[in-house]
Amino acid sequence: MNSTTDLLFSLHARFPGLMEIAISLAKGVAIICLMWALALLLRHRSAVARAWVWRCGFVALLLLAAWPYRPMVVSALTLVVNVPTEAVVVSHSAVRVKPVMADEGIVDAKAPPLVIEKDTSAAAVAQRLLRKLDPWTVTAWWMGFVALLGIKMSRARIGVRHLHRNSRQASREVQEACASIANVSAAAVVPEVRFSSVIGSPLLTGSRRAVIWLPDNSAEWSEAKLEAVLHHEIAHLARRDGRWQWIATAAACFWWWNPAVWFALARLKAEAEQAADEVVVTRKISASDYAQALIEIASTWLPRAEPALGVPMLGMSEIERRVRELLRDHPWRGRFGAMATSAIAMLAVMASGIVLVSCKQQPAAYISIAKLVAGGRMGMVGAGSGASISIQYQDYLQDFYGTIIETLESSEMRRRALDRVRALHPEMKELDVSVEVRQNKGSAVFNVVATGQEPKYTRIFLDALLDEFIAFRNQIREQQRNKALTTLAEDVVRREKSLQDKQDKIAAFQKANNVVALTQANNYLAQALVKLRGEREEQLATIDEISATLENLSAGLRQRERTARHATSAAGTGLTRLEDDFLEKEQALFTSRAELAFTEKKKGPADAKTIELTEAVERQEVVLKKVEDQIKIETKLDQQATEKRADTLEKLIKVREAEAQDVAGKLAEHDKLKKDYEDSKKAYDEILDLVRRFTVGEDMTSDHVTIMERASGAVEEVRGWFGSSSSKMAGK
Repeated sequence: MNSTTDLLFSLHARFPGLMEIAISLAKGVAIICLMWALALLLRHRSAVARAWVWRCGFVALLLLAAWPYRPMVVSALTLVVNVPTEAVVVSHSAVRVKPVMADEGIVDAKAPPLVIEKDTSAAAVAQRLLRKLDPWTVTAWWMGFVALLGIKMSRARIGVRHLHRNSRQASREVQEACASIANVSAAAVVPEVRFSSVIGSPLLTGSRRAVIWLPDNSAEWSEAKLEAVLHHEIAHLARRDGRWQWIATAAACFWWWNPAVWFALARLKAEAEQAADEVVVTRKISASDYAQALIEIASTWLPRAEPALGVPMLGMSEIERRVRELLRDHPWRGRFGAMATSAIAMLAVMASGIVLVSCKQQPAAYISIAKLVAGGRMGMVGAGSGASISIQYQDYLQDFYGTIIETLESSEMRRRALDRVRALHPEMKELDVSVEVRQNKGSAVFNVVATGQEPKYTRIFLDALLDEFIAFRNQIREQQRNKALTTLAEDVVRREKSLQDKQDKIAAFQKANNVVALTQANNYLAQALVKLRGEREEQLATIDEISATLENLSAGLRQRERTARHATSAAGTGLTRLEDDFLEKEQALFTSRAELAFTEKKKGPADAKTIELTEAVERQEVVLKKVEDQIKIETKLDQQATEKRADTLEKLIKVREAEAQDVAGKLAEHDKLKKDYEDSKKAYDEILDLVRRFTVGEDMTSDHVTIMERASGAVEEVRGWFGSSSSKMAGK
């Protein structure tokens, strides 16, 4: 057996679902190519013969679809009649072996979760993807078939109801003409004729209750044209084209993913139309008249009717080709002939051979199952650096369980298992065994499924894989334990040195700085800064007040007077004697001006009293001006002195701030050194406690994987309905 055949058999054993798709595709395309070749061979013969070629081809496609499931039908019939058989069919879940005792090699492996490097090569990734897709391929195939066929049948049923609601019965004359043609054509039933406004082409639906649907404008057709149309539709009925098209549609729905089948369906419908045309022109109807009627109908045809409703007269084939075939004179019209009969017989024989060809010669696939159970672990939980460590139970899900699956399916475990089998059983021939790990839903139990070509080798390989897996986990656990101890010891030394360094830094700092004196100085400087900043704010407020007084002396002095009285709650004005004199003179001037205005109004400007008051007002204004100038000079001097005092306070504040910052920095450095030392001391104490409790902690924090059941006796895999698998007991 060559390498290509071995490869195909191996692929069929590993991926039965995908290989079934590939093999079915090859067979289906072969049957369709055969039909097409025979149809081309008969292209100058009768369309009736070509239609039968396509019909036989679809029968072969249906036979090809049903052939793989004949064992299931036989098994179902056997169970119904309760006939015992030699082979007992059981499911995977029914395969059991006795529990393995301690002396039979159970090894309790406890190790932390491992990170196993996946085989990321393109071949390995493709193999894992195909393995996941394989169980669902046939299920998707059947789901697509049921959905598509259901849609087409529903559309046809709804369409017929729609036609009935939008139609009327034809006249008695048309119905009698139809009955007469049906009797001549030897049709099984006499179809009913109805006119509908929702179709553009004559249409035939049903078989036992056949109905010929005509467009509304057909009532205006000539008698010859109407008779030709009725002949055509009744020819479809007599030839049972409706049933054959539904059979072909069912086959196309089953092979929905094969585009060649849909091409074959279109060719069948086109040949059915030409075959009906040939039947019409053999019934004493002129080919030219019928072609003329076909062209007239096509010229007014609107593609409104759904072809899935039945067999339409137009829409499924080319009018030009049909007219050309009608007008061409050839002696084979409506006849089979020896050549057509031989072609159909050849199709039947070759299609049967294609259907019967299968991969039954491939080596059988045998399955052996073992079980592993995984446990959670007690985990050490802390809240970060310096936090106390507590022990609590943790139940691993994706991380731990995924590691188990990837480890068992890895190429490294396969290599180790092969080496073990070679060492323990050198007499056995090495065979290919695939391994798949399936986790039971909602549990920590894993089914390790090995699939091989020989039952004994498959079971031995699976046992070797389990032993190597347990040994590998023990090896990794020991390595991890030694590594953990080394890491802990190194960490203790490193933390001890760091703790000593921080303690030396604190001692050096305290030797160079008196922490108590620094604390007192920091408090004194803080109080001094508060007092100095308050004095500076007072001086700045005084400067602002003086500036406002210089802008408006009278308003400024009165504001100072009010502020002073409100602040002291006393009768004092808070002004100098000169400032009080200024306010008094300003008030007197105001009074004199009012008296002058009153006298001038009553006695006139020439009156002696008026003149006297005018001179008095002018005298008071001069005196008030002199006093105002003197006050401004003194106020400016006060402003300069206040500004000088404010500058002095600002410089003193900066000096005190620098001193306070230096003291605060030293205190902060001392606090930081102290805190670092305390944190390091706490972490050092924790790591020492962890080292003391390492043995107990290592036992408590170890997850474990235990062999629950060793490899069972290998069973032969049998593909069932919808891609499911059953198994038949085989020799161990």
